[in-house]
Parts: sequence; structure tokens; C-alpha cells
Amino acid sequence: MSLVDPASDTFAEPAPPGPAPHFLTTAVLRGPGRTLWLTALAMALGFVLCTLLAIMRLPAAPRLCPAWLAAGAR
Repeated sequence: MSLVDPASDTFAEPAPPGPAPHFLTTAVLRGPGRTLWLTALAMALGFVLCTLLAIMRLPAAPRLCPAWLAAGAR
């Protein structure tokens, strides 16, 4: 393929596509919504897992809790 235009005998350079048409594609417009959805999902999953972990760490007898012993409670 030649870049020479035979009619005018000058170089015919194709116009580079600008970034503007790509900003309105479906994938770009869907991105922020998907990001917010994944963020909310990760927060909910983290909240549930951390709550379960905190419940599992509760001692069976409250007086054996290190905070109870460190406070000098009777």
C-alpha cells in the first residue's frame, strides 16, 4: 500500500483517530458501575467475615478475657 496520492502527488496521511469516540463506548460507560458494584460486594463480604471472626474470638467465660484481667476487676 502506497501513501502517495497519485492525483496530487503528495503524501496522503490518514487522520489519527482521536480519543473522544472511545470515551462513549459501552465498555467505558459500564466500568464505573461495575467498579462500584464490586466495591460494595467486597465491603459486604469483609463485614460478614470480620463479624464471624470477632464472634469466634469471644471467650466462653467473660472473666477469662485479657481485658477483664488487665482491668483488675474482681
